Amino acid sequence: MRKMTALVTLATLTLASLMIVPGTATPQQGNTQAVEEIKRRYEYREKILLARDFAALERFYPADHIVTNPYNRLVDKTFVMERIRADVISYASFERHFDLFRIYGDSAVVVGSEKVVPATDAKRPDAGQTIRRRFTEVWVRREGMWQVVARHASNIASSN
Repeated sequence: MRKMTALVTLATLTLASLMIVPGTATPQQGNTQAVEEIKRRYEYREKILLARDFAALERFYPADHIVTNPYNRLVDKTFVMERIRADVISYASFERHFDLFRIYGDSAVVVGSEKVVPATDAKRPDAGQTIRRRFTEVWVRREGMWQVVARHASNIASSN
């Protein structure tokens, strides 16, 4: 419980540090180099996730990675990696669209949508079905490398 409380505190502090206060930091929307670097990291994550490259995924996600998943649960890197290894997080395809990149020096906020299809043999009730989501992620550049430290994803309800 202490670890989860620490992660929530870290996420709150990270997000609070990105808030725009008049007269302080403003987003650098024109920082195309940072945007392109982060997009390449997205492509790399997709590649290693689809390939189920556990060692690369362990290196990709930083120790302080947290996610508010589509089931409204706050989870950490350990939980995410357990779900990947257990074939719960197992995808056949990804399609991602970016709506917004905001660069704040060595921090970034990315907002977008994605369409994912869990593998047909994934150990989850929606295996093989198309899922549409909205996401917001916080990225931090550490030692020259962009890392995703916080993610929030919400499933978009299908309209019938």
